[in-house]
Amino acid sequence: MSGTNPYDSFLGQYSAAGGAAGGGAAHAAAQAALQQQQQQQHYAMNYNSGASGSIASLGSLGDVSPRHHPPGHGGRHRLADLPDTIESASVASGPSVASTTSAAQLAADQVAIEDAITRFETENADLCDILAAMRRFPRSVRVQELGCEKLWIQSWDDENSSAIGRVGGIPTIIDSMRTHAGSAHLQQCGCEALQNLALNDYNREVIAEAGGIIAVIDAMGRHWDVAGVQQCGCTALANIAGGEAGGDNRVAVADCGGLHAILKAVQSFPQDETVLRSAYQALRALGYNPTQELERAQQSHEEEEEQEELGEDDDMSENGEEG
Repeated sequence: MSGTNPYDSFLGQYSAAGGAAGGGAAHAAAQAALQQQQQQQHYAMNYNSGASGSIASLGSLGDVSPRHHPPGHGGRHRLADLPDTIESASVASGPSVASTTSAAQLAADQVAIEDAITRFETENADLCDILAAMRRFPRSVRVQELGCEKLWIQSWDDENSSAIGRVGGIPTIIDSMRTHAGSAHLQQCGCEALQNLALNDYNREVIAEAGGIIAVIDAMGRHWDVAGVQQCGCTALANIAGGEAGGDNRVAVADCGGLHAILKAVQSFPQDETVLRSAYQALRALGYNPTQELERAQQSHEEEEEQEELGEDDDMSENGEEG
């Protein structure tokens, strides 16, 4: 870059061209022209390098010169005002467009959810339809409940059970159980599906690796007062821990609190034969003596009831003395 001062260059041009104006007038004219050119270059650089594109692309917005327009100038903008104008327009229109898009998407999703539920309820959904709907709408409790229920029904068939495991259906079931832990019906259907799927050697390992053991035990702990969850949970743990290669799974079930969950099921439903039968099966699969463990659980349950009764009697005695 040369050492020539642009101001001096302009001054020389204006002095040569407008000698009649005199030195002072030429000086002032040169300074004004230089400032105007620098402003134009500055605005052009900013817009050429920004996301708004070149100045040429903004021609539809009106005159882009740095002049001040008088009030009411037909809506035309100075270049210096364009950033604020464009930003304001984006802010004003952005939420409206986003809201419209969001509302349209929600409406479309609701239609798709209702369609999936209808297909589930009318038995018109195959395995691919079920898994696709569950993965598309993970937050819909009804879709997840029906999906787990349909997978449980399909898992009774050995070929379907194998297919569910091969196409990734097991993690989908476990994710559903985690997401909707408060739904007892979903937890029961999930445990029912896993208990059938665990009869397959490949599926058994996938269940363990995907966190199915913890999912079942968590379901039993959260819904300790639902007999269906306890019965299916015990059966699922028994099948996961079973098999010739179930040694690692047996350890995992025990380490995750499986024994406690099974005995808690017995204590909660000491008169329910289906729960007791499933608990017996699970204890045997884990390597425990079912008879001894069930007797201990029953004894512990009776002791807890006695303690509760004694506590109630003490409370009544204290209240009587105070009266």
